[in-house]
Amino acid sequence: MPALTTALHATAGQDATTPDIDARIQLALALWQHAGDTAPVIPVLAEALSRNQRRLTRWTAIHAADAAAEIGAPAKPLIPAILPLLDDPAQCPAAVRALLRIDPGSQGGTDLAVLADRLVTTVGTDCGAQHRAVAALGELGPARLPPAAVTRLRRLAEQDQRIIHSGLLTDIIRNDEKLRTAIRQLLDQQG
Repeated sequence: MPALTTALHATAGQDATTPDIDARIQLALALWQHAGDTAPVIPVLAEALSRNQRRLTRWTAIHAADAAAEIGAPAKPLIPAILPLLDDPAQCPAAVRALLRIDPGSQGGTDLAVLADRLVTTVGTDCGAQHRAVAALGELGPARLPPAAVTRLRRLAEQDQRIIHSGLLTDIIRNDEKLRTAIRQLLDQQG
């Protein structure tokens, strides 16, 4: 515990780089996992999420949202900083997952239909987060997906054009087929 605390403080400061902030997220999460105390974690995650407003790196915000999701309800003070992540397709799945785990009753005041719509938009956007978006749609609950989201997902799974269109050619084809299979499996669970 003292070593983690020392390392956490050593990476703090105004001149902290993105790798420093990412390391702080992991250190704070490790402290929480060992001590169960969120006091040192919430400020670190809040700092990482506030830096997202300056667009330093989207991955830092994703890591912070993932950490908040792991913490669950005690991360409720972070909801206002997580909500803006819904607007970025790459960050949206991490934000939705965090909202579902932190505030399962009201998802930070965001309607399930809005969350589903944002996730479906992510699935259709070649942003590298499509598989995470399908997984987050599964966490929303296939039976609770709005009809418009189901229609859009079905259209994506059945369209001729590739959903994923960047990367190595063999990877594009393989990843696109995996994504379509994941979408179909999600829709099959809808019941």
